[in-house]
Amino acid sequence: MDKSKEDSRKIHVLGEDVSRRIAAGEVIERPFSVVRELLDNSLDASADEMSVYLRDGGNSSIRVVDNGCGMQPADLKRCYLSHATSKISKIDDLDTLSTLGFRGEALSSMAACARLEVVSAVKDGLHPAHRLVAQGGKLLSFAACQGKSGTIVDVSHVFFNMPARKKFLKRSSAETMMCKIVFLDKAMPFPGVVFKLFIDGELKLFFERQSLLHRVTTAYNYKEHADIFSEVRAEGEGFSLVVVCAGPDLNRKDRKHIQVFVNKRRVYEYSLVQAVEYGFKEYLPGGLYPVCFVFLQIDPRLVDFNIHPAKKEVRIKNLPLIHQKLVALLKSFFAENYAFAYENRLHQARRQDSSHAMAVSFDHLFPDSALEDKKAITAQIKSLSVPEAGGKPAADFSYLGQLWKVFLVFSTEERVYFVDQHAAHERLLFDRIKSSPGAMQKLLFPISFEVSDEELAVLETIIDNLKAFNVKIQRIGENSFEIQALPEKLHSFPESELIAFLRSEKGTVEDLSRELYARAACRLAIKEGEEIDELTACELFKEVLSLTHPRCPHGRPLFYSMSKDQIFKLVGRNL
Repeated sequence: MDKSKEDSRKIHVLGEDVSRRIAAGEVIERPFSVVRELLDNSLDASADEMSVYLRDGGNSSIRVVDNGCGMQPADLKRCYLSHATSKISKIDDLDTLSTLGFRGEALSSMAACARLEVVSAVKDGLHPAHRLVAQGGKLLSFAACQGKSGTIVDVSHVFFNMPARKKFLKRSSAETMMCKIVFLDKAMPFPGVVFKLFIDGELKLFFERQSLLHRVTTAYNYKEHADIFSEVRAEGEGFSLVVVCAGPDLNRKDRKHIQVFVNKRRVYEYSLVQAVEYGFKEYLPGGLYPVCFVFLQIDPRLVDFNIHPAKKEVRIKNLPLIHQKLVALLKSFFAENYAFAYENRLHQARRQDSSHAMAVSFDHLFPDSALEDKKAITAQIKSLSVPEAGGKPAADFSYLGQLWKVFLVFSTEERVYFVDQHAAHERLLFDRIKSSPGAMQKLLFPISFEVSDEELAVLETIIDNLKAFNVKIQRIGENSFEIQALPEKLHSFPESELIAFLRSEKGTVEDLSRELYARAACRLAIKEGEEIDELTACELFKEVLSLTHPRCPHGRPLFYSMSKDQIFKLVGRNL
């Protein structure tokens, strides 16, 4: 055997310089990682004012200035060493963590892959400020200097000694955008802290001390809509929830502003994002998503952030309970504040050019004067039948007409049916598209679109999955793509909706195809407000009757039915 190959298979311990660079690459992915870690340190140091200065998107330099507790000289001299930390001292401390940082890898990683300069002084006035300079993992200098209490950290020439990593840094505007996202993620859960962001010498973002609701609306430019935002709270065993959300009037075509913070860290937890969608689903048309920020504070013993070097992932012990609590909180809030706004919601849906059916409250079908005992009537309404397998009406029916140009009304000898014309048609279209979407057809004129760097990361993960159901996407530039082919039945799908889907969705082949077909069906279905002739209405109803589970792709019933007995009771008559 070749001796060089034989030697390469032997196990040996990496040199300190090599191992430090590998560890640095795990923590410091890009300039935004530096911003994240330095802001964590400032917040852990009890700073209530901090400023971030970026040059060239952080590629040239990143400076963070805070008025926190600072470091004494002896602590400052150790801060850049691997695993040096003030947050924990023994393994049991990991079970009760309340700080944002704790591994002691951040400054060490920066010193290994960049030039690190730290000036710090404590507030007691007994120790002068000191400056530490380290580069490539080596201490270059340490000396007393002039400085105020708090800490100033300068990180420059990121990845100067890691050319393989440096060549993948993006242009300054892209890196700046990622740093800005991290800045917002850190500022959101700390409304009592002043945050400033300077980009190439100009103040771009400034957040004063404010309430949580105002921090949300300020950070994401919703100040003019602040009056439709609400803050709601709930508590459970070992956790508390604060939700800042807009009413259904304000929504988006993507999930970007469904954000979850756990113990003041921004995380992506699918179960909690799903809980938000469930809480809103009866108040938002299909294809639209809420503006909702969830702040979960949980007993440290019930959560584990120690599963990823950058703390991007989290494990929550009682996640199903929190999921249920969040759904219940949102549903309760909307039931209290929007239960009697059905007509407003219809108007809102038309104004937004949305076409998904709204949930029906039967209170609007009967005048209050006919309801002597509202509690009893409410109980009866809750018992109204929702269609499921085995609950189909008789085929012999009469068409009574359209109600508000939204519902088709039918009757049999014993029941009356209110069919949501849009939802019913949407479900039938969805089934047809799903069963036979058609072969891949090349577009005569490809559809070009741009994505942000954040959207790019999502899109790159789904391109291969899209091909599995005949959607062909081709990259034509750094952030530019082209839709070159689609299944036959999706050629009439609006371009704007298709691009919005590609910018925001992720998941398996099944998840993606279902969502795309559901969106296409929603856009192509009969709209609220459209008149339907009797023949079309009856054909639609017959097809609905043949469904095993007559619900729309988003899970809502296609019709509600009431028995003759229930109607007679509602108006105080006896059969």
